Amino acid sequence: MTAAGPLWSFTTAGTPTDGGGSTPFGGTPAAVPGTIQAENFDDGGQFVSYFDTTAGNSLGQYRATDVDIESTADTGGGYNLGKTRAGEWLKYTVNVASTGNYQLETR
Repeated sequence: MTAAGPLWSFTTAGTPTDGGGSTPFGGTPAAVPGTIQAENFDDGGQFVSYFDTTAGNSLGQYRATDVDIESTADTGGGYNLGKTRAGEWLKYTVNVASTGNYQLETR
């Protein structure tokens, strides 16, 4: 994968045995194919389910973590990630319905 903008990195773990210390947000892995809400990264804390270079959610919305989350102005509302910096990352647990090629679209 080549990126002209944000850099994406994907790691596949097969079938996890211990979850690596994180758990899916809301208790259930996100279904793929489907929509993965960026603000719904795994629970587990700094260095486990995310890495953020600044302390606290400076935008003060949705979750009490160090990840900066804010309300969106999109139709229908919701949240988005803000103030991201180089080196920060988030972990998502997903349940892929079947083997195949998938296209990732972001906005």
